[in-house]
Amino acid sequence: MLLTPTKQPIFNVPTSVVVLCGIMLAIYAIQANVSDLNEIELIRQFAFVPARVSYYFDPASAQAILTSIGQTPEADSQAAMAQFFLDGGQLKPWTFLTYAFLHGSWSHVILNSVWFLSFGAAVARRFEAVRFGIFLCVTAIAGALMHYVVHRMGVQPVIGASAAVSGCMGAALRFVFAPGAPLGEANGLSFLKQEAAYHLPATTLPAVLQNSKVMSFFGVWFAINLVVGVGSTTFGLGDAPIAWEAHVGGLLAGFLLFPLFDGLNRN
Repeated sequence: MLLTPTKQPIFNVPTSVVVLCGIMLAIYAIQANVSDLNEIELIRQFAFVPARVSYYFDPASAQAILTSIGQTPEADSQAAMAQFFLDGGQLKPWTFLTYAFLHGSWSHVILNSVWFLSFGAAVARRFEAVRFGIFLCVTAIAGALMHYVVHRMGVQPVIGASAAVSGCMGAALRFVFAPGAPLGEANGLSFLKQEAAYHLPATTLPAVLQNSKVMSFFGVWFAINLVVGVGSTTFGLGDAPIAWEAHVGGLLAGFLLFPLFDGLNRN
């Protein structure tokens, strides 16, 4: 008598994560296949521009932005670009979220998708789909707000899902290193086959902050973001700096707001 082997999925990734990765890739495919003028218009309508928010609440700030640009080389082209993205001071509140679905290049969107598959999958297994979706929206918005706090007069559009991905990293830190959890001491690397390990009660915030693995992760993550943010440029956006402040905002939101979304634990 032969036993029929049970079929196992090749990739054990929650459907919500796969769908969101597919959406990000599809949107960038559209970006990559429209004309330059249409792509720049997509960015104007859906990317987050900090100075546009400042202009909306304080119209006088626009003049300060243009005055500072006027004192730099190639002032005319920079001023025209600033005026384009300021877009008459329209607030465009949806851009606090939609910026996360735009990317600067294939390498940018693929890198975010890979990180999202890693950390988003862990969080999605723990949260049900609706809570997970709301969580991603909140962390993306938190990333935009953090970037705005630091760059209130910035006219460079912010795009990319990195803030939401960082939010998933922050949330994962609240439970993956707990005893018996995916990366906990009792499990080693066997967590890949233990779905229940994702559903253990999370430890309290003070206990997490005393976990050396969590603190080490925080230290390395902040160091990498600082180095990359100060010394590198965004994927596909020329001289535009990486919005590392948005990464920090997303990570902190995911880490601190985790209990609001976790149906298993309310610490």
